[in-house]
Amino acid sequence: MTLRSRFFLILGLLCASVTAASAVTTFKDNFTSTKLNSKWKHVSENKGKLTPKNGKLNLVTSSKSKDTGGHLILTKPLPKVTENWEMQLTLENKAKSGEAWVGAAIANSAKPYDNMCGVELYQQKGKRWIDTFHIQKGKESDGPAKSTTAKKVYVRLVYKKSTKLITLYRRTSTSASWTKVLTYSPFNDKKQKYRGNWGLDKKKGKFTVAIYAGSKKVKVTAGTVTADGFVVKN
Repeated sequence: MTLRSRFFLILGLLCASVTAASAVTTFKDNFTSTKLNSKWKHVSENKGKLTPKNGKLNLVTSSKSKDTGGHLILTKPLPKVTENWEMQLTLENKAKSGEAWVGAAIANSAKPYDNMCGVELYQQKGKRWIDTFHIQKGKESDGPAKSTTAKKVYVRLVYKKSTKLITLYRRTSTSASWTKVLTYSPFNDKKQKYRGNWGLDKKKGKFTVAIYAGSKKVKVTAGTVTADGFVVKN
C-alpha cells in the first residue's frame, strides 16, 4: 500500500488540543439525528463533509480532482490512561472507482493530530483493504494491511491499562470472532514492533477518538462511504 495522509490538515492549523471532560462513560451515537452530536468537533477537508443521514454518518464530497474528506474528533468523554476502555464502529465502503476510505483512530487528546493510531476500510479501483496506520510526532507510517472482498467491516479499538497497549481488531460479520490487526504502544514499549512516545502522562494522560473518511478521483454521495454504530465504553 502507498503511504498517504488520512488527515490532510494535520500539519496545518488544526494542531489544537482537546481539553474537555474527564473519565470515560458510555457514549453511543447511531447518527440518527439530522445534526451531529455536540460532543463531536467536525473538520471539513477541501469541502468534504461527514453528515448524519438515514441513521449513518455519511461522507459527501463535491470534487473528484483532489483529496477531499472530513473527520470528527470526540471532545467528551475523554478516556484516561488509568482505565480500561474501547471504541467500536461499523465501516462501510461501497465506492467502485478512484480511492475512498473510512476509518477510526485513537489519539492523544492533548495533541490528537500529532499522535494517533487507527484502522480503516480502503478502496482503490474496486479493490479493498483493511489498513492500519500510526502517527508519531506528526509523521505517519503504515501498519499491517489485509486485502478483503468485504464492503462492510466492524472494528474494535481497545486500550488496556495493565499493559498500556492499544489493540485494533476487525471482523466482517457480527457472528465472527474478532481478529487482531495491530498492537501499538503509545508509551514506546521496546517489546512492541509498533510503538511511539506520545508524551502521555502515565497518571493524568487522556485519549480521544476520531472518525474520518475521504476520497480521491471520485465524487462520493451519501450512502456510499459510511460509519455507524459508534460506541466508546469501559
